[in-house]
Amino acid sequence: MDHGMFAQLAAGAALDDLDVAEREELDRHLPSCASCQGLLADLQDFVGDLAVTAPPRQPPASLLRDILSALRVPNGAFREF
Repeated sequence: MDHGMFAQLAAGAALDDLDVAEREELDRHLPSCASCQGLLADLQDFVGDLAVTAPPRQPPASLLRDILSALRVPNGAFREF
């Protein structure tokens, strides 16, 4: 795997979007690569900052009603999944 792929894996790791094999590959690489360790730390910091700086959003008032309506069966009970 080339080093650019490890940078992509670091981005995926920061977003918690790696499958098991990808995470294992990155975990094997990180101990020997200060560059990727720094990139991963920076990306994790960025994702954390982004999460707290995004303005809160209020869902539309109809959302709960629409969700419950989608879950109900004709007799008024809720569907089982």
